[in-house]
Amino acid sequence: MGSDAEANDLRLLADITLALILFSDAAHSNLGVLKAKASYPTRMLSLGLPGAILLGFAGAALLFPQLSLIEAGILGTMLAATDAA
Repeated sequence: MGSDAEANDLRLLADITLALILFSDAAHSNLGVLKAKASYPTRMLSLGLPGAILLGFAGAALLFPQLSLIEAGILGTMLAATDAA
């Protein structure tokens, strides 16, 4: 029982550490550079993400023929990468 509590404490510590690191990095970002490079994430989110969803949908439909089209679409959406960084 003690190992579960230790694992939960370690997970909480890791989550807090990650949040602090990401916040610190975001706070030190150069807004001028971010505004100048805004087209990259825009393209990735408007073209890349739907493309990844469609590829996931097609793969799920081919690999798992027992799934309905809606289920294959949900699986493709869940497996698509959403990190545009």
